[in-house]
Amino acid sequence: MELEDLFEHLSKTEKCRIVDAGEYEGLEYPFTKEGQIWEITSEITFKGDFLELVLYLDFPPEFPYKLPKLYIERNIYESLKFIPHVNEDCSICIFDDGLNTVIPKDSLPDFVEFEFILHRGKKIIKDGDDKSYKETEFKKEFKAYWDLKYSDKDEIFSIGLHSISDHTKEIKAVAFQGKSLAQYHYYLYTDEEDLKKIEAYAQAKKCNTIEMAVLEIEFAKAVPPFQMTYEESLDHIRNNQEKYRTFKQLCKTKSLGEILVVFRNRGVDSVELYGWNYEQLPILPRKISGMRRRPSNFEILSAPGLGKSKLVRRLTFDNLSMERLSIRTSGIVEEESSVLCTGLGSVGSNLIYFLKNLPVNKFGLIDPQKLGAENIKRNLLGFSGVNEFKVDVLASFLLDHNPMNEVQKRREHVASVIQIQPDFINSFDIHIVAVGKTMVEEYILTALESGILTKPTVLLWVEPYLASGQVLLINPADAKAARDLVRDFKYSVISSEDTSMNAVYLVEGSCQSGYFPYSSTYLIQFLAAVFPFIKEAVLRGIDKSEVYTWVGDKDFVLSRGLVLSDFGKAQLPFALIKNDIL
Repeated sequence: MELEDLFEHLSKTEKCRIVDAGEYEGLEYPFTKEGQIWEITSEITFKGDFLELVLYLDFPPEFPYKLPKLYIERNIYESLKFIPHVNEDCSICIFDDGLNTVIPKDSLPDFVEFEFILHRGKKIIKDGDDKSYKETEFKKEFKAYWDLKYSDKDEIFSIGLHSISDHTKEIKAVAFQGKSLAQYHYYLYTDEEDLKKIEAYAQAKKCNTIEMAVLEIEFAKAVPPFQMTYEESLDHIRNNQEKYRTFKQLCKTKSLGEILVVFRNRGVDSVELYGWNYEQLPILPRKISGMRRRPSNFEILSAPGLGKSKLVRRLTFDNLSMERLSIRTSGIVEEESSVLCTGLGSVGSNLIYFLKNLPVNKFGLIDPQKLGAENIKRNLLGFSGVNEFKVDVLASFLLDHNPMNEVQKRREHVASVIQIQPDFINSFDIHIVAVGKTMVEEYILTALESGILTKPTVLLWVEPYLASGQVLLINPADAKAARDLVRDFKYSVISSEDTSMNAVYLVEGSCQSGYFPYSSTYLIQFLAAVFPFIKEAVLRGIDKSEVYTWVGDKDFVLSRGLVLSDFGKAQLPFALIKNDIL
């Protein structure tokens, strides 16, 4: 059905007109460019009387493949506000952008008139007459209305961060100094370990922290507007006399700029934190009882003139807690694991990209090398990391991804770590090794067999030209069998006896400049194929030791002059084969 036919159909029941494009600027709505706007005049019952309701229906040029928007006439909204689900620009929230709403193209009239748009828009406005409904909905939508700017003097700042998931602990805070941390100025916490992580991350970003005073209150107001004078803010604090006395004491010991008043939105299941603070005003001393004295901070806030005119700075605190991020990601709170990665070359660094998406809150990194410019094509790290230690750049990568991660690193060979500090390795739930050196792998497995190392271990390596990628999932009890297998590996796709070293090992002009070539594209295919099994090992441990062999592009391998092993000849290209280690 064309818009003209739809307009004709709707005009039979509603008073409609198509708005001329020349009127758009005067109406001051964010209408879609090159769309079509209908003005619809109807009636509803509001506060017991008939109310003439003017709505604007904005059809984008992509309709019906893009949803239309509904607006309430501005003057009507000004007389009725505030109404849940009606935005500052007078648009009405008919559709949830998070849902995949499908427009039924075979029944557009019902969709526009009854099922969704007009009927729902009118209902949202009528429900705004119900005090209980308004309060319940405003609590659910509290952030949307708290974050509104209600006048030119009003100030709202989304510059707070928190990691609070426990409702029972005392809230503490720090402020970032020198510069903001990703545009955040304040951090609320209840766990000292969380603070240590944030402070370490802030220091790495050359950002200092100072302690703030926090007063947590119960904020009873649910219905906007939330613009608040100093005097009104004191009324909210005064609702609890003990909190009021505490606040007066804070005003004596702290500057106004060092005090945060915070509260939790009790109308939602998640932890939502809001609050405000005060500006430290340069008040000159005044003559009181023959002496010049600067008024106290509390006197400044409660002074008749200033208290009634000056507005608080309203704050919103974004939730960075692991619980919230887990629910936001997977829908459930997952048990967290810790992972140690040894070897951060092409295989190990790219595996980090996969691992960072798991419920892992503690990472360990071992690698003695710096990143060379020649490796940026297939390493996760780019040119900005060249000539830096891989562990340092990858630690920054993980912390930039989530500052609440804990990252421990060693710029040493893994053999040295095993000899000097085996407890470092054993402090992680699982040890993933991607060094690609048989002697190092045997050393690690020997330490696992002797009990020096105790945790499940994963070995990864790839053959030249990525003829295969190999993953060994090793239960510590099977360390000897795994070591025997590594020493005499029977699942290689390339025949080491029949393939010339010159065909697989390239040298760029001097000794110690040689390398085994393989495509970064095939590397990602390999890691994606085996990651489900690595994920299970990280999250649930390794009960049974297994070998996974991913077979690469055999035709390409043969075209490079390589000879396939009997095992390789028997496999299909890009197949994934599982075998037991025992």
